[in-house]
Amino acid sequence: MDFILAGSPVLENLGIVGSRKKATTRLLLVGQHLRCVQICLSAVDSVAVVDTPSLERLLLLGSMTRHDGSCIRLKIGKAPKLRVLGYLDPGIHMLEIRNTVINVHTILTFGKTDGVDGKVNLKFWQEAGPIECIQSCIKMMTFREFRMKRSEVAFLKFFFQSAQVLKNAVIVGSNGSFTSIPENRPSKSCHVLVYESSDPDGGAVWSLQKGFDFSVSDPLYYR
Repeated sequence: MDFILAGSPVLENLGIVGSRKKATTRLLLVGQHLRCVQICLSAVDSVAVVDTPSLERLLLLGSMTRHDGSCIRLKIGKAPKLRVLGYLDPGIHMLEIRNTVINVHTILTFGKTDGVDGKVNLKFWQEAGPIECIQSCIKMMTFREFRMKRSEVAFLKFFFQSAQVLKNAVIVGSNGSFTSIPENRPSKSCHVLVYESSDPDGGAVWSLQKGFDFSVSDPLYYR
């Protein structure tokens, strides 16, 4: 992969799908014109963004867990234009920005989970203390595949109580399991949209074209 990137100096979009080759286990991203990188359903040990001054989007979808159970290291070096980064899964990815390791549990990621319903309640989040990025940074939040589980409702209540600058919230209920949003809605200044998903259970299949479409400012936004 290093050879391909070195031989493609004007490459803007890179998509890797279903790769289990050794060539992509340690991926080093270098490219003056590289704008979007998508790594889907692939086995990687680490991804290092070394020198990508034009990179705007880095998307990892369906990352395969490592055979030894350790985390996939994602290191962000030089990427001054990076605006979209996802999807990061707790227990699978370890994010490092320059020399700082970021706890992925503080990044908003929502996926299908089993076995935690009822254990992570509102008291859990309140005792965990404030999360700075929720309080003062997040202006828009999308919660997909919402199933009305107690753990999900607890997090949503905590989020709405904490988010001081939130302007827009989109809640997408899982097909067939959605009734209404919980109480403790955000402030009146926040606009809330609620949908019932028409996608199959677990969400729609991701399209690489969606990530490469720069006419859309946020490829992860629900429409």
